[in-house]
Amino acid sequence: MSNINQPFLSEEPNKFIGKGGIKFGLSIAIVVICIVAAGVAFYWIKTEPESQNTQNINIAKPVNQNERSTPLKKIDQDLGLFRATESDKLNNFIPTYEYYDAGIISSGQYAGYQLILGARSAESMTGYFIAIFATNDYKSYLLDKNSMSFPLDLNLEESGIENKKVIGFADLNFKQPKIIELGDFILIRQLIDLYEINPGDLAIESDIPGVRLYYESVPSINSSGREEGEKTSGQKLLESATNQFLSARTYILAQDDSGLIFTYLITSKESYERSKSTEEPYVSYGDFIVDSEIASIIPLYKTYGTLLPGGCGATDSTYIVKNISDTDLIKIGTTKSGANLYALKEKNHLLNQAEYYNKVIQSEDFFEELNKIVVPNYDEYVSKNPVLLLKDPWGNWLALGEVEYLIPGGCGKPVIYLYPTEPTEVKTSFIRPVEFSTVMPNYLANWDVMAYPDGRIQDLQPQLTDCNDINNKEIGLEYAKLACLANEYPYLYWSGQIFFVSYEKPEKGWIVKNNELGNFLNEKLFELGLTEKEKSDMISYWLPELQRKNAPYYRLSFLQTKELNKLIPMKISPRPNSVLRIFLDWEPLLNKPDRIIEPQTFFGFQRNGFTLVEWGGLKR
Repeated sequence: MSNINQPFLSEEPNKFIGKGGIKFGLSIAIVVICIVAAGVAFYWIKTEPESQNTQNINIAKPVNQNERSTPLKKIDQDLGLFRATESDKLNNFIPTYEYYDAGIISSGQYAGYQLILGARSAESMTGYFIAIFATNDYKSYLLDKNSMSFPLDLNLEESGIENKKVIGFADLNFKQPKIIELGDFILIRQLIDLYEINPGDLAIESDIPGVRLYYESVPSINSSGREEGEKTSGQKLLESATNQFLSARTYILAQDDSGLIFTYLITSKESYERSKSTEEPYVSYGDFIVDSEIASIIPLYKTYGTLLPGGCGATDSTYIVKNISDTDLIKIGTTKSGANLYALKEKNHLLNQAEYYNKVIQSEDFFEELNKIVVPNYDEYVSKNPVLLLKDPWGNWLALGEVEYLIPGGCGKPVIYLYPTEPTEVKTSFIRPVEFSTVMPNYLANWDVMAYPDGRIQDLQPQLTDCNDINNKEIGLEYAKLACLANEYPYLYWSGQIFFVSYEKPEKGWIVKNNELGNFLNEKLFELGLTEKEKSDMISYWLPELQRKNAPYYRLSFLQTKELNKLIPMKISPRPNSVLRIFLDWEPLLNKPDRIIEPQTFFGFQRNGFTLVEWGGLKR
């Protein structure tokens, strides 16, 4: 039996979450600091000076890509730093806990303290909770206030932290500094998760003692395994562009010699300075470079950010590209900070074609409505150079795409039903930043409503929504004007994109004929647990959306509660006792695939006490 003061360290490699966890744990540390500082009423420990968390490092060359990581050592003992919440008990959920040795603090106020990474599984609206603790006696612990995978609630116990052992908060001193300055670029430390460095990841040398940096590699794709004849021309185009030119995502993994990894967002100095002037600062590739910051000799778009965006999440990363040489490019100007910018010399370059398909052709049915201009042809689109490139600090080509034109991709009409057991004031908010395309009633920091047991919702901030501005001819808003005037809504409704997350297509599902869509949705939504009214609401919106593509076959899949809690985490106060979240992922198919995909398994849903139900889907 291991000594309670010296937990046993396992040499087994980390297998708790793996690399997939990187996509869902990301948010901006600056935002979390604001939330935690404003929200947590607890004992605060004196922090280290901010200057110790900023570092300049020299520009270096890429190093051996086959270097392997040393995994964190698992602690085979429950340290008692987490606990089951009241919500867990009401939902009969038993959380699991994992602890890892994250090294020793080498300098500063807490030099010599042991760092512990703790991971707590959850069925709540905030998915996995991961945080770093420090101790010098394995009896009392400090919680690092900047490393949590999600912001803390006002009450520590509601967050699953055992406050009998966690005596306070501290700004712990890690080997990975908060800010790294690299010439024209800034690296901003994000939150922490459990990661795995793969051999294909692009290693980049750093001068931070004991810390290695990596770009996350982009795997080759094959249109979800479909045969060549089953792919559309657009799918083939995106597949070819990805495989030929995309080398790595610009999320940077910074691993110290204990195996502990933080992610960093690489951004321009201009974007970083803009973020500091906003009320809730965060940095997005949506405005990595704006035209006012470019001294250019050729026509350009107003704003550049993520190349080839897509899916429900508006990611904060773009791509490092390969197979691009200086002879493929033409210098077009510089940024304010002096970084050289380049455009593709060949207007028919595959990256230009892929960007046109992704931003225009794929959205052609909605393009004019969203952008208030006529759909541009290819020559018109590429005349303003939709793809720009610049060298990152290590000499790799970093590619940016125009983000001036909006696309309908994102979360399509998610609606949230609230069923308390008695009239209850409910506050609902998104943990990650959201770029709304539609929201009803209006949302400012949160929805604040009075919810009734029969599902009726009364807005307690009616001054935020102008009923006269509502277009009741817009699909999905047919009910909204009358609901607004009466201040009685059937649900909370939004559509848009969530920042700091990448969306991964489900592998399981069904292939459904066009004329069988209605019956299929009715059957599966019943199995998932929707009521007749909820089913009717969802089918009346999504069936026409699917059939608008007029395809002979469709691939249909559903994300369920646990996956939605990671993809779109929310904070609900008071917390619901029962939660059902459903998200439809789909794509039209020209032919029935020869390969049979594995059907999904649904888990039963029982409504108990205050119940929240949400449905939505992928807007194409």
